[in-house]
Amino acid sequence: MDSISTFIAHTRLTKSSDGSIIDAQDQLLSDHLNQAAELATGYGQSFGLSTACYLAGLLHDCGKFSDGFQNYLRKAVADPQHVRRGEIDHSYAGGLLLLEIAQSMPPQTQQIAEMIANAIVSHHSRSIRDFLTPGVTAELPSFITRLELNDLAAQKARFTEFEPTKERFFKLIKSETEIKELLTQATAEFRLLRPTDPNADLDDLYFMNQNIYSALIDADRTNTMLFEMNRNAYQQDNINILKRYQEILDQNNQAMRQGPSAQTKINQLRAQLSDEAFEAAERPTGIYRLMIPTGGGKTLTGMRFALKHALRTGKKRIIFIEPFTTIIEQNAQVFRKMFGAVCPELADYVVEHHSNVLDDPAAETNPTYAELKRRERVDLIHDTWDGPVLFTTTVAFLNTIFGSGTRNIRRFHNLADAVIIFDEVQALPPKTLQMFNAALNYLSRLANTTAVLCTATQPALDALPNALTFSADKDLITNYDAVEPKFQRVQVMNECKSSSYSVQDIVDFSQKTLEHHHNLLIVLNTKKIVREVYQELSQVCSEDTLIYHLSTNMCPQHRLDLLNGSSDRTTIFGDQPIIGIKDRLIDAQGKKIIVVTTPLIEAGVDISFEAVIRSVTGLDSIAQAAGRCNRNGERELGDVYLINPDPRKENISKMEELTDARQTTMRLLDMLDRNCSEVLTANTQECYFQTYYRRIIKKATTRYPLNSGLTLYPLLGENQAGGTNLPRDLRWRPHLTFSGQTIAKNFQVIADNGHAIIVPYNDDAKKIINELLSQSKLDFRELNRLMKRSQRYLLSISNSDYRKLKDDQKIIPFFTPSGETLGRETLDQAYQNYNKDFGLDISNPELTFSFF
Repeated sequence: MDSISTFIAHTRLTKSSDGSIIDAQDQLLSDHLNQAAELATGYGQSFGLSTACYLAGLLHDCGKFSDGFQNYLRKAVADPQHVRRGEIDHSYAGGLLLLEIAQSMPPQTQQIAEMIANAIVSHHSRSIRDFLTPGVTAELPSFITRLELNDLAAQKARFTEFEPTKERFFKLIKSETEIKELLTQATAEFRLLRPTDPNADLDDLYFMNQNIYSALIDADRTNTMLFEMNRNAYQQDNINILKRYQEILDQNNQAMRQGPSAQTKINQLRAQLSDEAFEAAERPTGIYRLMIPTGGGKTLTGMRFALKHALRTGKKRIIFIEPFTTIIEQNAQVFRKMFGAVCPELADYVVEHHSNVLDDPAAETNPTYAELKRRERVDLIHDTWDGPVLFTTTVAFLNTIFGSGTRNIRRFHNLADAVIIFDEVQALPPKTLQMFNAALNYLSRLANTTAVLCTATQPALDALPNALTFSADKDLITNYDAVEPKFQRVQVMNECKSSSYSVQDIVDFSQKTLEHHHNLLIVLNTKKIVREVYQELSQVCSEDTLIYHLSTNMCPQHRLDLLNGSSDRTTIFGDQPIIGIKDRLIDAQGKKIIVVTTPLIEAGVDISFEAVIRSVTGLDSIAQAAGRCNRNGERELGDVYLINPDPRKENISKMEELTDARQTTMRLLDMLDRNCSEVLTANTQECYFQTYYRRIIKKATTRYPLNSGLTLYPLLGENQAGGTNLPRDLRWRPHLTFSGQTIAKNFQVIADNGHAIIVPYNDDAKKIINELLSQSKLDFRELNRLMKRSQRYLLSISNSDYRKLKDDQKIIPFFTPSGETLGRETLDQAYQNYNKDFGLDISNPELTFSFF
C-alpha cells in the first residue's frame, strides 16, 4: 500500500575513512517537494509569480513517485558502481501532469502552465526548452519532443509509469482539484503582470519563464544541499546589513568632508555631485543615468545612491556590474576595507564573482568551525548572488540571463528587488545591445529592480529599435553640462593625416612628443603594430628612456606585475624584483618612459601619463584612453594626440565592430578643428553613439546575428520564422513562442574563438602545471581549485597559432581524473615561447626554464 514514507527523494550517506557506509538517512519525497515549493514561492514573490514557482517546486520531482526511480535510488545506495546517474527519467512527469490539467482551461492558464512545465522538464538540463524551432526546418521543438506531445502512442510507450505516478502524487501531495485551483491562482497573478494586450511585450514571457526556472533550480539545489549537510534553512538578513553599510558610509563621508583636503576644488566638485545623486535616491524604481566625469568619484557616489535607494524602495541587494575584473577587485576592496574596519564580518558580505577569485586558503587547512561557517556563507552568496552587495562582470550578468548552465540561471531570480549599477556600460558588445535592453526593461517594469548606467560616455540605448525605457527624470546629475568643463584635464589634438602613419612615422612622432613630456602612453588597436612600434622604439631610443610593452599575449599576472611591480623573484624576469610602471611614473630617476600597449590599459587601470598617442577608434575608447592622461591633475592640461596608422600595419578589416566605430569617429573628426577636445563632451559622445548605432542597426548587428543566419534577439519573443515549422496536426500547439534552448546554446558575450594555454610565468604557475599533469592524484574539488588559481596564468591563443603549436606537437593537454580533456593545455618544456618582453611569442621560440 502506498504511503508517504514509502517514497524517498535523496539518501544521505555517512562513510568511514575506508569508504564503507556507516549510516544512511533518507529524505522523504513529500518533504523535498513541499520544502522546495516553499523556497520557490519566496523566490517568486519578487517578480509576481509566487504561485507559479510554488507549482514548479511542488511538481518538479513528481516522477520520483515511480517504482522505477525508487528501485534505482535504493540500488544506487547498495551498489553504486553499477548505477548510471540519470538512467531513470523522473523530470517529465510533473510537466506532463500540469499540461494535461491545463488543456481544458483558458488560454492564459495554458500559457502559464507551459512556462511551469518547461521549467520542470528542464530542471536537469542546461536551459529551458524551445517552444518553437527557429529557422527553416522540419525538426520539432524540443519542448514538444521532450514530452512526446506530437504522438500520444509514443508518449504512452515511453512513459509507461506516468499514470500510477500521477495517481500517487494526487493521493499523497495534492489532489487534481487542488492543482487546478493553484493554476487558477497562478493565472490571476500572471494577468496582473500582463493587464493589457496579452500579445504585447512578448519578450517578457521569456524572462518570466527564466524567473520560474531560476526559482525552481535554486529551490531544488538549496533544499538538497541543506539535507545533505543536515542543516536547517539559512535566512540572510540583507536589509539590516545594508542599513549598517549606509551608516558606515555616511560616517566615512562626513569624515572625508572634515579632512584637510576637503576644501580643494576637485573635492568640492565631487561632494556636490555625490550629494545630488544622494538626493535623487528618493526617486521611484526605474532606469537612470549617472553621468560623472573621470575622477568625479563615481564609485562612492554610486554606492551612496544605491544604499539609500535600496532602503527607501525595499530592495534586497546592490549589484555592481563592471566590464573588467581589475575594476571589480579595486572597487570591492575599497568597500570591504571600509565596512570591515567597523566589523570584520561585514567585509564578508561584499562578494566578488569573477574568474580571478581564488579559494580562501584559510579554509583549506585545519579550519575552525567559525571559518567553515564563513566559507559556506560566502560560497553560497557567490553561487546564488543572494547577498547584500555583489561585484561581478558584464559577462557574468548577461550569462545569468541568457547563458547556458544551471549555475548561471540559478542566480537570475536574485536580479529582482535589486539596485544594479552598470559601470562603463558603453563597453557592452554591440551584438548584445537589444537583448540587454529587453532584459533591463523587464527587470525594471516587472521585477522591482532599479538600474543605473554609470559612465561619462553614455551610449544612446534609447535610440535602438527596442529602446531602453529610461525614467522620465533619467539623469541623477541634472546640470552635467555645467559640471563637465570643470573636470577637463586634457586637450585632444587631431593629428591624423591623409597618407596615414607608418611604423616609422609613429616612432618619429613619439620621439618628438617625448621632447616636451617626461612620459608617454601609446595605445594602438592590434598586437602586431604594438609589437613593431615597441621593437623600433627599443632600437632608436637612448638608455635614458624606459620602454614597456603590454598586450594580451601576456598572462594577466605578467601584466599586473609590469604595472604594479612585484617582489616575486620566481617570475620570468629572473631573480630580481620588478619595479612597476606606476612606481616609475612617480619616480623615474631621471629617465623618460614610454608604454606601448593594446587597449587593455584603457579601463580599470589607475595610471596617469603626461601625454597619450591614440590610434583612432570609437569615441568611447578615445575617452577611456584620455582618462589615462593627466588623471590626477598633475599639470594644467595633458595632451592626447589622435593618429591614423597605415591599415596595412594596423589591420582591423576583420574586426567589423571596430571598423564601424573607427569610421564613425573619422566622420566626426572631419567636422572638427585640429584641437578637438569637444570629442570628449557628453553631447559629442551622444552624437557619436546615435550615428554609430544607426550604422550597425542597418546591419542587424544589435540583434545578435549568428554565422548560421539565425538572429538571437527575435527568439526572445516574436520568433516568426519558428512558427512556420509547426505541423498543423500537433496534439498540443504551444502558446509560447520563444526558443530558450537555442538562445542559451549560442549566446556568448565574448566569442570563444581561442584556446586556453596555461603559461609557466612563475613558480606558482609551474606548480599548478605540474599538479594538473599529475591528474590521477586529483579529485574534482582539487581540480576546481587549481583551475581557479590558473586564471592569472591563462592565455587565449588564436586558432591559427593553436594549430601551429598542435601540428608541431609543442603543447601538452590536461585531463580530468576520469580521463576527459580539460579544455586547457600548456607549452612543451622544450618549446616554451614565453618571454618577459612579449609574453607568448610564437614567432621566436626560446627555452626559458624547465618546469617539469
